[in-house]
Amino acid sequence: MELLPSSINLAATTHDHKEVTMKTQKNETKTTAVNLQPTVAKEKENFMKKHSFTRLALAVVFAMSMTFTLSAMAQDEVVGGPGTTYQNPLQLALKAWYKANLSAVLESPNYTFSSPGSIVFDGSNIWVEHVVSGGPDKVDKIQVSDGKLVGTYTVGSAGTTAVPSAFDGVNIWSPDHTVGSSTIYRTIAATGAPASPASCNLGPAQWPDSAAFDGQYMWVSTNNGYVVKVNANNCTISCSANLGGRLYDLAYDGKYMWVTAVYANEVYKLNSNCTQAAGSPYAVGAGPIGIVYDGSNIWTANQSGQSVSRISSSGMVTSYALGYTPWEIRYDGANVWITDYTSGKVSIMSATSPAPNPPAYETCGSLSSSPLGLAFDGANMWVGCEGINAIGKM
Repeated sequence: MELLPSSINLAATTHDHKEVTMKTQKNETKTTAVNLQPTVAKEKENFMKKHSFTRLALAVVFAMSMTFTLSAMAQDEVVGGPGTTYQNPLQLALKAWYKANLSAVLESPNYTFSSPGSIVFDGSNIWVEHVVSGGPDKVDKIQVSDGKLVGTYTVGSAGTTAVPSAFDGVNIWSPDHTVGSSTIYRTIAATGAPASPASCNLGPAQWPDSAAFDGQYMWVSTNNGYVVKVNANNCTISCSANLGGRLYDLAYDGKYMWVTAVYANEVYKLNSNCTQAAGSPYAVGAGPIGIVYDGSNIWTANQSGQSVSRISSSGMVTSYALGYTPWEIRYDGANVWITDYTSGKVSIMSATSPAPNPPAYETCGSLSSSPLGLAFDGANMWVGCEGINAIGKM
């Protein structure tokens, strides 16, 4: 037992007195010691209470600071201005500064995927392409926490080939990949039911490929060279631009919308009114398909050029050889991930220290997996393995 300084001095005094008086003072000494015990015990109790209170106060202060910090983080993630609750998945991903598990895990629940190339994350679930011969196609909704199938929902009508591409905070948007189509479908993420309106008409823009949300409007790229900006609430067209040639993927950087021009080997940077911004277009590697924003730079996956290109905030373009044919590219807060459709692998490149020929990892347990789409859920990177009708997470 630890004694307080006052009790130690008192004990020493008592001991000296005992040596002088010897046996004649023995009883008196015992009486004094007995009388002192309550005082020492009381002082120790007060000491412990004081320190317990101090620890409790520090715990309360720490909890309050963590609450304020998390609150500030949540506010940073809200996009669209006061009164909105939309949380941008890109903003959420940027908060995850940890290294992901590189061992792909084959998801094998009691249901069957069908060419699950495209994947979209809604904050809690992933939405996966489900091809149906002759159409209409479907989408599978899967809970990321446990891989449980929530539901399978029909999108479009007979003959359509709708593929999930973007989330607007309420609805999943699926462009109809059917040749000649001018339609993009909307599915309510909470229920899987068609939204109202269930689809948006893109006018002269045909064969839509991809979609991206800017916090208020949905942007759609098409195979006949159009970019269309659509009001996410009522499907009215805000603006559109015919840029020529095939356009594919889109990425929003908080101010500009970027789109890959596959045949022109370029990337367009668009203002909010669909016109090209200063410096646009940017020449990148041959056949740019996928595109992503990492918070500072724009990255493209160049299919024909077997490379990735990085466009810095100053407009400088740097390309890095991959040695394979890439398709999709996504960002996890530290690295860019690129699918290698031909070899069944996914490679990972540092966003801050990129280098040619980054390490590649087999995905979905097979080199025949033909990985296509990617989606980051804040903890794992999900991969659509079209070649073996499976999905994986890394």
